[in-house]
Amino acid sequence: MNLSAWIDLQGLFVELPIMISFIPEGWAIPSVIGLCLCAANIMPAVVAILRWYQGKRFSEIPYIYIIIIIGIVSCCVLAFSWQKTTYLFGRERSLWLIGSAFTLCMLDSTSSLVFFDYMKRFRIRYLTAVFLGEGLTGVIPTLLLLAQGSGGEAICVKSNNDTTLEPIFTQPRFSVTIYMLLIASIIIASLIAFVLLRWTNIVSLADATEPTKLNDSTTKTTSDAGENSPMVPVVELFKPSKPVKHIATSSFICLLCINTYNSFVLYGILPSLSTYSLLPYGQKVFYYFCLLNPLSYSLALLVSVKWATLSVFITIIGTIIGSILAVFIIIIATQSPCPWWADTLHGALIMLVIWFLMTVIIAYLRITTGNFIKGEWSEEKVFKMFQRNHRSAFGIGHTRTRSGYQTNIGGHPQWEIVSGKVVSSRNSADVFHGNEILEVSVVNASLMDAPSILLGRQKIRLQAGQRFPIRFQFYYDKSRAGPGYGGRTMQVRITNYNGHLLYINDMQTPLKHNVKIDVKRV
Repeated sequence: MNLSAWIDLQGLFVELPIMISFIPEGWAIPSVIGLCLCAANIMPAVVAILRWYQGKRFSEIPYIYIIIIIGIVSCCVLAFSWQKTTYLFGRERSLWLIGSAFTLCMLDSTSSLVFFDYMKRFRIRYLTAVFLGEGLTGVIPTLLLLAQGSGGEAICVKSNNDTTLEPIFTQPRFSVTIYMLLIASIIIASLIAFVLLRWTNIVSLADATEPTKLNDSTTKTTSDAGENSPMVPVVELFKPSKPVKHIATSSFICLLCINTYNSFVLYGILPSLSTYSLLPYGQKVFYYFCLLNPLSYSLALLVSVKWATLSVFITIIGTIIGSILAVFIIIIATQSPCPWWADTLHGALIMLVIWFLMTVIIAYLRITTGNFIKGEWSEEKVFKMFQRNHRSAFGIGHTRTRSGYQTNIGGHPQWEIVSGKVVSSRNSADVFHGNEILEVSVVNASLMDAPSILLGRQKIRLQAGQRFPIRFQFYYDKSRAGPGYGGRTMQVRITNYNGHLLYINDMQTPLKHNVKIDVKRV
Protein backbone atom coordinates (compact mmCIF):
# COMPACT_ATOMS: atom_id res chain seq x y z
CA MET A 1 0.00 0.00 0.00
CA ASN A 2 2.74 2.46 0.96
CA LEU A 3 4.36 2.03 -2.45
CA SER A 4 1.78 4.46 -3.80
CA ALA A 5 2.72 7.15 -1.28
CA TRP A 6 5.95 8.72 -2.48
CA ILE A 7 6.95 6.71 -5.54
CA ASP A 8 5.43 9.23 -7.95
CA LEU A 9 7.24 12.22 -6.46
CA GLN A 10 10.47 10.23 -6.04
CA GLY A 11 10.16 9.17 -9.66
CA LEU A 12 9.76 12.80 -10.70
CA PHE A 13 12.86 13.86 -8.74
CA VAL A 14 15.12 11.14 -10.14
CA GLU A 15 13.95 12.03 -13.67
CA LEU A 16 15.02 15.68 -13.30
CA PRO A 17 18.51 15.17 -14.84
CA ILE A 18 16.77 14.28 -18.12
CA MET A 19 14.00 16.89 -17.85
CA ILE A 20 16.13 19.84 -16.80
CA SER A 21 17.55 20.55 -20.26
CA PHE A 22 14.14 20.63 -21.94
CA ILE A 23 12.09 22.87 -19.64
CA PRO A 24 12.34 26.67 -19.26
CA GLU A 25 12.86 26.54 -15.47
CA GLY A 26 16.22 24.74 -15.81
CA TRP A 27 18.17 24.54 -12.55
CA ALA A 28 15.33 26.19 -10.65
CA ILE A 29 12.86 23.31 -11.13
CA PRO A 30 13.84 21.50 -7.86
CA SER A 31 13.25 24.76 -6.00
CA VAL A 32 9.84 25.11 -7.67
CA ILE A 33 8.90 21.54 -6.72
CA GLY A 34 10.19 22.16 -3.19
CA LEU A 35 7.97 25.24 -2.98
CA CYS A 36 5.04 23.13 -4.18
CA LEU A 37 5.82 20.58 -1.47
CA CYS A 38 5.82 23.25 1.23
CA ALA A 39 2.53 24.73 0.00
CA ALA A 40 0.98 21.27 -0.31
CA ASN A 41 1.45 20.61 3.39
CA ILE A 42 -1.80 22.47 3.96
CA MET A 43 -3.62 19.26 3.01
CA PRO A 44 -2.48 17.21 6.05
CA ALA A 45 -3.64 20.11 8.23
CA VAL A 46 -7.06 20.02 6.52
CA VAL A 47 -7.33 16.26 7.05
CA ALA A 48 -6.31 16.66 10.70
CA ILE A 49 -9.04 19.27 11.21
CA LEU A 50 -11.61 16.99 9.55
CA ARG A 51 -10.49 14.15 11.78
CA TRP A 52 -10.94 16.30 14.86
CA TYR A 53 -14.33 17.59 13.68
CA GLN A 54 -15.78 14.21 12.71
CA GLY A 55 -14.40 12.32 15.70
CA LYS A 56 -15.28 8.63 15.62
CA ARG A 57 -17.16 9.10 12.35
CA PHE A 58 -13.87 9.84 10.59
CA SER A 59 -12.47 7.14 8.34
CA GLU A 60 -9.19 7.39 6.47
CA ILE A 61 -10.23 4.72 3.95
CA PRO A 62 -11.83 7.16 1.42
CA TYR A 63 -8.76 9.39 1.60
CA ILE A 64 -6.49 6.44 0.80
CA TYR A 65 -8.56 5.64 -2.28
CA ILE A 66 -8.49 9.29 -3.35
CA ILE A 67 -4.71 9.53 -2.88
CA ILE A 68 -3.98 6.41 -4.92
CA ILE A 69 -6.44 7.10 -7.76
CA ILE A 70 -5.53 10.77 -8.21
CA GLY A 71 -1.86 9.77 -8.06
CA ILE A 72 -2.42 7.45 -11.02
CA VAL A 73 -4.20 10.19 -12.98
CA SER A 74 -1.50 12.76 -12.20
CA CYS A 75 1.28 10.43 -13.37
CA CYS A 76 -0.56 9.87 -16.65
CA VAL A 77 -1.06 13.62 -17.14
CA LEU A 78 2.60 14.22 -16.33
CA ALA A 79 3.69 11.53 -18.79
CA PHE A 80 2.08 13.26 -21.76
CA SER A 81 2.28 16.93 -20.75
CA TRP A 82 5.59 17.48 -18.91
CA GLN A 83 7.17 19.30 -21.87
CA LYS A 84 4.20 21.57 -22.60
CA THR A 85 4.67 25.23 -21.69
CA THR A 86 2.33 28.17 -21.17
CA TYR A 87 3.19 31.86 -21.49
CA LEU A 88 2.48 33.30 -18.05
CA PHE A 89 3.77 36.38 -16.19
CA GLY A 90 6.06 37.42 -19.01
CA ARG A 91 7.78 34.11 -19.77
CA GLU A 92 7.25 30.49 -20.75
CA ARG A 93 6.50 28.21 -17.83
CA SER A 94 6.03 24.45 -17.46
CA LEU A 95 2.53 24.84 -16.06
CA TRP A 96 1.49 21.22 -16.62
CA LEU A 97 4.63 19.90 -14.95
CA ILE A 98 4.35 22.25 -11.98
CA GLY A 99 0.60 21.61 -11.58
CA SER A 100 1.06 17.84 -11.64
CA ALA A 101 3.97 18.13 -9.20
CA PHE A 102 1.83 20.22 -6.82
CA THR A 103 -0.95 17.61 -6.97
CA LEU A 104 1.50 14.81 -6.23
CA CYS A 105 2.95 16.82 -3.33
CA MET A 106 -0.50 17.26 -1.81
CA LEU A 107 -1.28 13.57 -2.14
CA ASP A 108 2.05 12.31 -0.81
CA SER A 109 2.21 14.67 2.16
CA THR A 110 -1.33 13.63 3.12
CA SER A 111 -0.49 9.94 2.69
CA SER A 112 2.06 10.19 5.50
CA LEU A 113 -0.86 11.06 7.79
CA VAL A 114 -3.64 8.73 6.65
CA PHE A 115 -1.50 5.66 5.86
CA PHE A 116 0.12 5.63 9.28
CA ASP A 117 -3.27 6.30 10.87
CA TYR A 118 -4.57 3.23 9.04
CA MET A 119 -1.71 1.16 10.51
CA LYS A 120 -3.17 1.46 14.00
CA ARG A 121 -5.31 -1.56 13.09
CA PHE A 122 -2.29 -3.83 12.73
CA ARG A 123 0.37 -5.24 14.99
CA ILE A 124 3.49 -3.15 15.57
CA ARG A 125 5.70 -5.49 13.53
CA TYR A 126 3.73 -4.53 10.41
CA LEU A 127 4.85 -0.92 10.83
CA THR A 128 8.21 -2.02 9.42
CA ALA A 129 6.37 -3.13 6.27
CA VAL A 130 5.14 0.44 5.85
CA PHE A 131 8.68 1.76 6.09
CA LEU A 132 9.76 -0.99 3.68
CA GLY A 133 7.20 0.27 1.18
CA GLU A 134 8.46 3.81 1.74
CA GLY A 135 12.01 2.57 1.13
CA LEU A 136 11.00 0.83 -2.08
CA THR A 137 9.56 4.11 -3.34
CA GLY A 138 13.18 5.13 -3.75
CA VAL A 139 14.60 1.83 -4.98
CA ILE A 140 12.10 1.21 -7.78
CA PRO A 141 12.51 4.63 -9.48
CA THR A 142 16.27 4.18 -9.19
CA LEU A 143 16.14 0.80 -10.94
CA LEU A 144 13.97 2.30 -13.66
CA LEU A 145 16.43 5.16 -14.04
CA LEU A 146 19.31 2.68 -14.41
CA ALA A 147 17.35 0.84 -17.08
CA GLN A 148 16.58 4.14 -18.79
CA GLY A 149 20.18 5.31 -18.83
CA SER A 150 21.54 8.82 -18.51
CA GLY A 151 20.27 11.53 -20.78
CA GLY A 152 20.11 15.30 -21.02
CA GLU A 153 23.89 15.78 -20.96
CA ALA A 154 25.02 18.45 -23.42
CA ILE A 155 27.69 17.46 -25.95
CA CYS A 156 29.12 20.18 -28.20
CA VAL A 157 29.55 19.20 -31.87
CA LYS A 158 30.52 21.22 -34.91
CA SER A 159 27.79 22.59 -37.12
CA ASN A 160 27.50 21.82 -40.84
CA ASN A 161 29.76 24.74 -41.84
CA ASP A 162 32.39 23.75 -39.22
CA THR A 163 32.48 27.29 -37.83
CA THR A 164 30.29 27.04 -34.73
CA LEU A 165 29.60 24.50 -32.01
CA GLU A 166 26.06 23.32 -31.31
CA PRO A 167 24.90 21.52 -28.15
CA ILE A 168 23.34 18.09 -28.63
CA PHE A 169 21.70 16.37 -25.67
CA THR A 170 22.20 12.66 -25.12
CA GLN A 171 19.07 10.50 -25.31
CA PRO A 172 18.00 7.83 -22.79
CA ARG A 173 16.93 4.30 -23.76
CA PHE A 174 13.26 5.18 -23.30
CA SER A 175 11.43 8.47 -22.90
CA VAL A 176 10.12 10.31 -19.86
CA THR A 177 6.60 9.39 -21.00
CA ILE A 178 7.32 5.66 -20.77
CA TYR A 179 9.03 6.20 -17.41
CA MET A 180 6.04 7.97 -15.84
CA LEU A 181 3.61 5.39 -17.26
CA LEU A 182 5.68 2.65 -15.59
CA ILE A 183 5.42 4.56 -12.30
CA ALA A 184 1.63 4.82 -12.81
CA SER A 185 1.41 1.05 -13.39
CA ILE A 186 3.18 0.42 -10.07
CA ILE A 187 0.64 2.64 -8.30
CA ILE A 188 -2.16 0.67 -10.00
CA ALA A 189 -0.65 -2.50 -8.51
CA SER A 190 -0.67 -0.75 -5.12
CA LEU A 191 -4.37 0.07 -5.57
CA ILE A 192 -5.12 -3.59 -6.32
CA ALA A 193 -3.16 -4.63 -3.22
CA PHE A 194 -5.16 -2.23 -1.04
CA VAL A 195 -8.47 -3.51 -2.44
CA LEU A 196 -7.38 -7.07 -1.63
CA LEU A 197 -6.37 -5.96 1.85
CA ARG A 198 -9.76 -4.37 2.42
CA TRP A 199 -12.14 -6.90 0.86
CA THR A 200 -10.50 -10.30 1.39
CA ASN A 201 -9.67 -12.30 4.50
CA ILE A 202 -5.92 -11.93 4.01
CA VAL A 203 -5.68 -9.89 7.23
CA SER A 204 -7.35 -12.65 9.27
CA LEU A 205 -5.21 -15.36 7.69
CA ALA A 206 -2.04 -13.41 8.46
CA ASP A 207 -3.18 -12.67 12.04
CA ALA A 208 -2.19 -9.09 11.29
CA THR A 209 -4.71 -7.04 13.27
CA GLU A 210 -3.76 -5.55 16.60
CA PRO A 211 -5.72 -7.34 19.34
CA THR A 212 -7.54 -5.35 21.97
CA LYS A 213 -6.26 -6.95 25.15
CA LEU A 214 -7.65 -6.63 28.63
CA ASN A 215 -5.14 -8.98 30.17
CA ASP A 216 -1.86 -10.73 29.69
CA SER A 217 -2.77 -13.83 31.59
CA THR A 218 -2.91 -17.44 30.53
CA THR A 219 -6.33 -18.95 29.98
CA LYS A 220 -7.51 -21.49 32.50
CA THR A 221 -10.09 -24.24 32.01
CA THR A 222 -11.56 -26.36 34.79
CA SER A 223 -14.57 -28.63 35.15
CA ASP A 224 -17.30 -28.97 37.72
CA ALA A 225 -18.39 -32.41 38.87
CA GLY A 226 -21.06 -33.74 36.55
CA GLU A 227 -20.11 -31.31 33.79
CA ASN A 228 -18.36 -32.47 30.61
CA SER A 229 -17.79 -29.00 29.20
CA PRO A 230 -14.87 -26.88 30.42
CA MET A 231 -15.41 -23.85 32.59
CA VAL A 232 -15.31 -20.39 31.10
CA PRO A 233 -11.75 -19.02 31.13
CA VAL A 234 -11.08 -16.47 33.85
CA VAL A 235 -9.95 -13.04 32.67
CA GLU A 236 -7.56 -11.47 35.16
CA LEU A 237 -6.21 -7.94 35.22
CA PHE A 238 -2.61 -7.72 34.00
CA LYS A 239 -0.15 -7.18 36.84
CA PRO A 240 3.44 -6.66 35.73
CA SER A 241 6.10 -8.36 37.83
CA LYS A 242 8.41 -5.38 37.39
CA PRO A 243 7.59 -1.68 37.12
CA VAL A 244 7.00 -0.69 33.50
CA LYS A 245 8.83 2.45 32.43
CA HIS A 246 6.81 4.55 30.01
CA ILE A 247 8.00 7.45 27.93
CA ALA A 248 7.82 10.77 29.75
CA THR A 249 5.70 13.55 28.31
CA SER A 250 8.75 15.79 27.90
CA SER A 251 10.60 13.05 25.98
CA PHE A 252 7.54 12.47 23.82
CA ILE A 253 7.31 16.17 22.91
CA CYS A 254 11.07 16.27 22.30
CA LEU A 255 10.87 13.34 19.87
CA LEU A 256 7.95 14.92 18.03
CA CYS A 257 9.88 18.18 17.66
CA ILE A 258 12.97 16.32 16.44
CA ASN A 259 10.92 14.38 13.91
CA THR A 260 9.30 17.59 12.67
CA TYR A 261 12.69 19.27 12.33
CA ASN A 262 14.24 16.29 10.52
CA SER A 263 11.32 16.11 8.10
CA PHE A 264 11.61 19.86 7.49
CA VAL A 265 15.31 19.52 6.64
CA LEU A 266 15.00 16.33 4.59
CA TYR A 267 11.85 17.19 2.64
CA GLY A 268 11.50 20.95 2.94
CA ILE A 269 14.90 22.64 2.63
CA LEU A 270 17.42 20.38 0.92
CA PRO A 271 15.54 19.01 -2.13
CA SER A 272 15.30 22.51 -3.62
CA LEU A 273 19.08 22.96 -3.25
CA SER A 274 20.12 19.74 -4.97
CA THR A 275 20.84 21.27 -8.39
CA TYR A 276 22.70 24.27 -6.96
CA SER A 277 24.92 22.07 -4.78
CA LEU A 278 25.64 19.32 -7.33
CA LEU A 279 25.46 20.61 -10.92
CA PRO A 280 28.62 22.77 -10.48
CA TYR A 281 30.47 19.44 -10.28
CA GLY A 282 28.97 18.15 -13.54
CA GLN A 283 25.81 16.65 -15.02
CA LYS A 284 27.00 13.13 -14.22
CA VAL A 285 27.30 14.01 -10.52
CA PHE A 286 23.66 15.09 -10.42
CA TYR A 287 22.70 11.87 -12.22
CA TYR A 288 24.60 9.74 -9.68
CA PHE A 289 22.98 11.70 -6.87
CA CYS A 290 19.54 10.86 -8.26
CA LEU A 291 20.60 7.20 -8.20
CA LEU A 292 22.10 7.17 -4.71
CA ASN A 293 19.66 9.42 -2.86
CA PRO A 294 16.66 7.04 -3.05
CA LEU A 295 18.90 4.11 -2.07
CA SER A 296 19.88 5.94 1.11
CA TYR A 297 16.28 5.65 2.35
CA SER A 298 16.37 1.91 1.76
CA LEU A 299 19.67 1.62 3.62
CA ALA A 300 18.14 3.49 6.56
CA LEU A 301 15.29 0.99 6.56
CA LEU A 302 17.65 -2.00 6.55
CA VAL A 303 19.56 -0.56 9.50
CA SER A 304 16.26 -0.04 11.37
CA VAL A 305 15.44 -3.74 10.99
CA LYS A 306 18.49 -4.53 13.16
CA TRP A 307 18.26 -1.50 15.48
CA ALA A 308 14.60 -0.51 15.49
CA THR A 309 14.74 2.16 18.21
CA LEU A 310 17.23 4.58 19.72
CA SER A 311 17.31 6.46 22.99
CA VAL A 312 16.34 10.12 23.09
CA PHE A 313 19.97 11.11 23.73
CA ILE A 314 21.34 9.23 20.71
CA THR A 315 18.50 10.64 18.60
CA ILE A 316 19.54 14.18 19.56
CA ILE A 317 23.21 13.44 18.77
CA GLY A 318 22.26 11.97 15.38
CA THR A 319 20.13 15.02 14.61
CA ILE A 320 23.06 17.33 15.38
CA ILE A 321 25.36 15.35 13.05
CA GLY A 322 22.76 15.39 10.28
CA SER A 323 22.27 19.13 10.77
CA ILE A 324 26.01 19.80 10.40
CA LEU A 325 26.05 17.93 7.09
CA ALA A 326 22.92 19.80 5.96
CA VAL A 327 24.51 23.17 6.79
CA PHE A 328 27.54 22.25 4.67
CA ILE A 329 25.25 21.47 1.72
CA ILE A 330 23.49 24.81 2.17
CA ILE A 331 26.84 26.66 2.18
CA ILE A 332 27.90 24.96 -1.07
CA ALA A 333 24.53 25.81 -2.65
CA THR A 334 24.87 29.50 -1.73
CA GLN A 335 28.27 29.60 -3.49
CA SER A 336 26.86 28.12 -6.73
CA PRO A 337 27.78 28.16 -9.59
CA CYS A 338 31.40 28.42 -8.36
CA PRO A 339 31.56 26.64 -4.98
CA TRP A 340 34.61 25.05 -3.35
CA TRP A 341 36.26 22.35 -5.51
CA ALA A 342 34.00 23.07 -8.52
CA ASP A 343 34.63 20.84 -11.56
CA THR A 344 36.96 18.55 -9.58
CA LEU A 345 36.69 14.82 -8.98
CA HIS A 346 37.37 15.00 -5.24
CA GLY A 347 34.78 17.77 -4.86
CA ALA A 348 32.17 15.64 -6.61
CA LEU A 349 32.98 12.64 -4.39
CA ILE A 350 32.80 14.76 -1.22
CA MET A 351 29.39 16.17 -2.14
CA LEU A 352 27.96 12.76 -3.05
CA VAL A 353 29.20 11.23 0.22
CA ILE A 354 27.87 14.13 2.32
CA TRP A 355 24.46 14.00 0.65
CA PHE A 356 24.31 10.23 1.10
CA LEU A 357 25.34 10.24 4.78
CA MET A 358 23.01 13.13 5.64
CA THR A 359 20.03 11.38 4.04
CA VAL A 360 20.78 8.02 5.71
CA ILE A 361 21.17 9.57 9.17
CA ILE A 362 18.04 11.73 9.11
CA ALA A 363 15.88 9.08 7.41
CA TYR A 364 17.01 6.49 9.98
CA LEU A 365 16.19 8.83 12.86
CA ARG A 366 12.69 9.34 11.46
CA ILE A 367 12.10 5.58 11.37
CA THR A 368 13.45 4.88 14.86
CA THR A 369 11.44 7.75 16.34
CA GLY A 370 8.25 6.36 14.79
CA ASN A 371 9.01 2.86 16.07
CA PHE A 372 9.76 4.17 19.56
CA ILE A 373 6.55 6.19 19.86
CA LYS A 374 4.41 3.40 18.38
CA GLY A 375 5.89 0.82 20.75
CA GLU A 376 5.35 2.95 23.84
CA TRP A 377 1.78 3.84 22.86
CA SER A 378 0.67 0.30 22.07
CA GLU A 379 2.10 -0.99 25.33
CA GLU A 380 0.60 1.51 27.70
CA LYS A 381 -2.74 2.48 26.19
CA VAL A 382 -4.73 -0.45 27.66
CA PHE A 383 -2.79 -1.19 30.81
CA LYS A 384 -2.69 2.36 32.13
CA MET A 385 -6.37 2.93 31.48
CA PHE A 386 -7.42 -0.22 33.30
CA GLN A 387 -4.96 0.24 36.12
CA ARG A 388 -6.22 3.77 36.72
CA ASN A 389 -9.95 3.21 36.24
CA HIS A 390 -10.87 -0.34 37.15
CA ARG A 391 -8.63 -1.05 40.10
CA SER A 392 -9.42 2.18 41.90
CA ALA A 393 -12.99 2.83 40.82
CA PHE A 394 -14.78 -0.33 39.81
CA GLY A 395 -13.10 -3.27 41.53
CA ILE A 396 -13.13 -6.26 39.20
CA GLY A 397 -14.34 -9.46 40.82
CA HIS A 398 -15.26 -13.00 39.78
CA THR A 399 -18.32 -14.98 40.83
CA ARG A 400 -18.30 -18.71 40.06
CA THR A 401 -21.57 -20.25 38.88
CA ARG A 402 -22.52 -23.63 37.44
CA SER A 403 -22.34 -22.24 33.92
CA GLY A 404 -18.98 -20.54 34.40
CA TYR A 405 -17.49 -17.31 35.72
CA GLN A 406 -19.37 -14.03 35.71
CA THR A 407 -17.08 -10.99 35.83
CA ASN A 408 -18.16 -7.64 37.25
CA ILE A 409 -16.60 -4.70 35.46
CA GLY A 410 -18.70 -2.05 37.16
CA GLY A 411 -20.56 -0.95 34.05
CA HIS A 412 -17.56 0.66 32.36
CA PRO A 413 -18.89 2.35 29.18
CA GLN A 414 -15.99 1.32 26.92
CA TRP A 415 -15.75 -2.42 27.59
CA GLU A 416 -18.42 -5.08 27.31
CA ILE A 417 -18.42 -8.81 28.05
CA VAL A 418 -19.15 -11.36 25.37
CA SER A 419 -19.81 -14.95 26.41
CA GLY A 420 -21.09 -18.06 24.73
CA LYS A 421 -19.97 -21.41 23.41
CA VAL A 422 -18.45 -22.94 20.31
CA VAL A 423 -20.22 -26.01 18.91
CA SER A 424 -19.93 -28.15 15.79
CA SER A 425 -23.14 -29.62 14.43
CA ARG A 426 -21.22 -31.58 11.79
CA ASN A 427 -18.29 -32.72 13.91
CA SER A 428 -19.73 -32.87 17.43
CA ALA A 429 -18.02 -36.20 18.21
CA ASP A 430 -14.52 -34.91 17.53
CA VAL A 431 -12.00 -35.22 20.36
CA PHE A 432 -9.09 -32.80 20.74
CA HIS A 433 -5.52 -33.96 21.38
CA GLY A 434 -4.18 -31.09 23.47
CA ASN A 435 -2.21 -29.37 20.72
CA GLU A 436 -5.08 -27.18 19.47
CA ILE A 437 -5.81 -23.51 20.11
CA LEU A 438 -9.25 -21.91 19.95
CA GLU A 439 -9.31 -18.26 18.88
CA VAL A 440 -12.54 -16.27 19.32
CA SER A 441 -12.76 -12.70 17.98
CA VAL A 442 -15.29 -9.86 17.84
CA VAL A 443 -14.97 -7.68 14.74
CA ASN A 444 -16.82 -4.59 13.64
CA ALA A 445 -18.58 -4.45 10.27
CA SER A 446 -20.96 -1.56 10.90
CA LEU A 447 -18.73 1.19 9.49
CA MET A 448 -17.00 1.70 6.18
CA ASP A 449 -13.64 0.61 7.53
CA ALA A 450 -15.08 -2.05 9.85
CA PRO A 451 -13.75 -5.26 8.32
CA SER A 452 -10.27 -4.37 9.50
CA ILE A 453 -11.21 -3.38 13.08
CA LEU A 454 -10.69 -6.04 15.74
CA LEU A 455 -12.66 -5.23 18.90
CA GLY A 456 -11.58 -8.13 21.10
CA ARG A 457 -9.98 -11.56 21.01
CA GLN A 458 -9.39 -14.55 23.27
CA LYS A 459 -7.16 -17.58 22.72
CA ILE A 460 -7.88 -20.81 24.61
CA ARG A 461 -5.52 -23.78 24.77
CA LEU A 462 -7.64 -26.89 24.42
CA GLN A 463 -7.02 -29.91 26.65
CA ALA A 464 -6.40 -33.50 25.57
CA GLY A 465 -9.73 -35.38 25.47
CA GLN A 466 -11.78 -32.18 25.37
CA ARG A 467 -14.90 -32.10 23.18
CA PHE A 468 -17.46 -29.63 21.92
CA PRO A 469 -19.04 -27.40 23.22
CA ILE A 470 -16.28 -25.04 24.35
CA ARG A 471 -17.29 -22.08 26.48
CA PHE A 472 -15.63 -18.67 26.37
CA GLN A 473 -15.92 -15.24 27.95
CA PHE A 474 -13.84 -12.10 27.38
CA TYR A 475 -14.07 -8.34 26.96
CA TYR A 476 -14.24 -6.35 23.74
CA ASP A 477 -13.87 -2.63 23.10
CA LYS A 478 -17.35 -1.48 22.06
CA SER A 479 -16.23 2.17 21.79
CA ARG A 480 -14.52 1.37 18.48
CA ALA A 481 -17.69 -0.14 17.00
CA GLY A 482 -20.70 1.50 15.45
CA PRO A 483 -23.92 2.20 17.36
CA GLY A 484 -25.97 -0.83 18.38
CA TYR A 485 -25.06 -4.44 17.81
CA GLY A 486 -25.62 -4.27 14.06
CA GLY A 487 -22.53 -5.21 12.15
CA ARG A 488 -20.63 -6.79 15.06
CA THR A 489 -19.76 -10.34 14.13
CA MET A 490 -18.00 -13.31 15.72
CA GLN A 491 -15.07 -15.11 14.16
CA VAL A 492 -13.77 -18.45 15.42
CA ARG A 493 -10.74 -20.44 14.34
CA ILE A 494 -9.25 -23.61 15.78
CA THR A 495 -5.66 -24.26 14.77
CA ASN A 496 -2.83 -26.52 15.85
CA TYR A 497 0.42 -25.20 17.32
CA ASN A 498 1.91 -24.89 13.83
CA GLY A 499 -0.87 -22.52 12.77
CA HIS A 500 -2.61 -25.05 10.51
CA LEU A 501 -6.34 -24.25 10.33
CA LEU A 502 -8.57 -27.09 11.59
CA TYR A 503 -12.02 -25.52 12.18
CA ILE A 504 -13.66 -22.24 11.16
CA ASN A 505 -17.10 -20.67 11.45
CA ASP A 506 -19.34 -18.70 9.13
CA MET A 507 -17.79 -15.21 9.19
CA GLN A 508 -21.25 -13.61 9.33
CA THR A 509 -22.17 -15.00 12.77
CA PRO A 510 -23.77 -11.98 14.52
CA LEU A 511 -22.81 -10.95 18.04
CA LYS A 512 -25.57 -11.47 20.61
CA HIS A 513 -26.08 -12.40 24.26
CA ASN A 514 -24.82 -15.92 25.05
CA VAL A 515 -23.86 -16.40 21.43
CA LYS A 516 -23.68 -19.91 20.01
CA ILE A 517 -21.10 -20.29 17.24
CA ASP A 518 -21.16 -23.29 14.91
CA VAL A 519 -17.83 -24.31 13.38
CA LYS A 520 -16.97 -26.88 10.74
CA ARG A 521 -13.83 -28.79 9.93
CA VAL A 522 -11.82 -27.50 6.95
